Amino acid sequence: MAQKKIFSIICFTGLLIAFGIGITGETAKAVTFQNLVAKVDWQKDLVKRLTAKKWMPPEGWEIVKGKIPKLVIFNSGSMKYDPATEVNGKIFTERTGIEIEWIIVPDPATLPKEISMLTARSGRVPVIYLKPEASIDFYRAGWVEPVDFLWSPESKALYPKAVVDTSSYNGKMYGTPWFIKATQLVYRKDLLKKYVGTTKPPQTWQEIIDYAKKLTLDLDGDGNIDIWGYLFNTGPSYPRSMKMRINEGLFTQGLTSEDVLDEHGIPQYNTPEAIRALQFLVDCVQKHKVAPKGCTTYADKDTYELFLREKAAMMQNHTWINFKLMKKMPKEKWGVSLMPKCGGWGGGPEGVASTRGGVYDYAINAYSKPYEKLAAALWLDFVRTFEACKNQQVVEQNQAPMSMVYDDPEVKEKTVYFDTIKKTVEVGEAINYHQGLAICDVLVKHCNKAILGRVPAEKALEKAQKEIKNMFFY
Repeated sequence: MAQKKIFSIICFTGLLIAFGIGITGETAKAVTFQNLVAKVDWQKDLVKRLTAKKWMPPEGWEIVKGKIPKLVIFNSGSMKYDPATEVNGKIFTERTGIEIEWIIVPDPATLPKEISMLTARSGRVPVIYLKPEASIDFYRAGWVEPVDFLWSPESKALYPKAVVDTSSYNGKMYGTPWFIKATQLVYRKDLLKKYVGTTKPPQTWQEIIDYAKKLTLDLDGDGNIDIWGYLFNTGPSYPRSMKMRINEGLFTQGLTSEDVLDEHGIPQYNTPEAIRALQFLVDCVQKHKVAPKGCTTYADKDTYELFLREKAAMMQNHTWINFKLMKKMPKEKWGVSLMPKCGGWGGGPEGVASTRGGVYDYAINAYSKPYEKLAAALWLDFVRTFEACKNQQVVEQNQAPMSMVYDDPEVKEKTVYFDTIKKTVEVGEAINYHQGLAICDVLVKHCNKAILGRVPAEKALEKAQKEIKNMFFY
């Protein structure tokens, strides 16, 4: 009798264990991100969904309802200065019922904070704000989920190739684009007319110098410059700025992103074209004295503030400033253009009027919980749509990454200097690479020494390239 009881207990215990294992395995399978993704029909009417005037979530998305209290998203800078993002957040909540909590991080601290979270394998924030200088490092580290399920050949065709390339690595898609920061030449029409005799912006590097000489002014004769002819920013507080300046110089000489990278994906900056690009900045400060040495300390906001205070006649800056500038300065006083072509300066090529585009993506935190990741995927799906991109362009003058947005009548009407802005998206080049943040720091360290006249441009880039090479195992 005792043996029967023991046998019964063993059998019952075995059944419980088997049942428990079965339930646990089934539950675990049910809550994997991959399993949840498979339950949503992302590909059904994908292009139609992305290009509709009003986005609706893909079929099957309802499985996330009630599973998370809110979706947490990183935002670089105050929401006060990101009204389009705030508008899109409200639309997303209206369509899905998912509330959004914004994690507000000052722009310079965004990447350090994200890197700190991800190296700790924390899933606290499911939506990652990807900056172009670090995106490939995030992809390679496995910190963000691949999102090939959000893409198809037809959906990729809705965006310029440079935009799609930024969201991909080694044949996989890792993010979705939501806005572009491109560089433009901003100039004072009234000052050009008064001191240069034209309102037409410079078309070549040499014309930038020629104009700037006439526009660098000591108005009160006290020996101090009151208006600088040309401003740029390469300060360490905005470390990617030097990389931007060099790349702009390369692209306006007619090079593409493929020309800059070697077979291992390592950027090559110790080249005649890169040295020429740096030498142009050096000459603006040292030889022609049309730009202040302070450029080596400026961030983009500093040059904007100086321009706004009428301390500069021309500057390089992002297209996003148009949103702010149009509220502060009458439009008849300022204009924008593509960055002027090399035009043979310094023995270089004729080149092309071009720009450098920084494509910003959202991505999914690999360490977040499955349902949080699914909600994040819905956000990624929405932000790259016609509706969301149009809001970025119309509400905030943030450049939309989707090409068809620029065919919209309201966008044409409300975009300041629409023709130029559209061209920056059409012709802009984007370049990303591994060790992006470290390379930015190296370029700032060495190239600013050249701009300050401490070392020749060629020597600065020789030293920079040596440090860059030592970052890679090739």
